[in-house]
Parts: sequence; structure tokens; C-alpha cells
Amino acid sequence: MHNIESNPDTNYKNQKRIVLIAVSFFALFNTVILLVVDKPPYDQIVFALGSVGFGMLILWWCKIDSEERNINLGPGFRFLLILFGIFALIAYLFKSRGFKKGLIATGYTLLFWIIVSTVNAFVAALYLIIFHKKV
Repeated sequence: MHNIESNPDTNYKNQKRIVLIAVSFFALFNTVILLVVDKPPYDQIVFALGSVGFGMLILWWCKIDSEERNINLGPGFRFLLILFGIFALIAYLFKSRGFKKGLIATGYTLLFWIIVSTVNAFVAALYLIIFHKKV
């Protein structure tokens, strides 16, 4: 049987879509866990672990994007991506695309984050309604 190689650009886009789906599900999972574990200090531990998890997912997306664009992510910047998450992502978008395309990519990033946050807020509201929790 003949194996046909896929277009490398399509492969990178598919990999980035997988990361975006993973971010969406991770955000949903993190929201539910934060609602279930709502007592200090456990909620703070879950929040910290969630923040690191988001940073690692952002690093994963940036790694794929940097391979696509032949940009080297140094170890220091990788650490900043995990530590500062979306703020370091915005810096990466401007660095990798220039000002105009970086601004457009930042807009898409913020739009994605707004959509994910809205879905999470809806899920949180449903959880609170179903389990009769008071905020």
C-alpha cells in the first residue's frame, strides 16, 4: 500500500487544533475541580496546579508554532511561558509575527479565551444550580 505524506503546514495546524481542544477540556476540568474542592488550602493548590497546567499547554502550542516558523524557543523563554502563561504567549506572538500580525493573533487568542471562559462560566453556573451551592 502506498503511504501518502500529508502537507507539513496541515500537520502543524492539526497539532495546534489538538492543543486548543486540550486547553478547552483542561479549562473545563479545572473549573469543575475548583468548584468541587472549594476549601482552603486545597483550592489554592488546585488553582496553582491549574495555572502550571495552562502554562504547559501554552508552551506546547508555542513549541508547535515555533517549529512551523523555524524559531528557536530558548529554555529561559520556555520557563517564562509556563510561569506567565498567556502574557508570555502574547509576547511570543509579537516576537514571531511582527507587530501587525502579532496584534491580529493576540485578538484571536483573546477571542478564544473569552469563548472558553464563557463556556466555563456556564458550566460553573449549572454546577451551582444542580448541587444547590451558595457562592
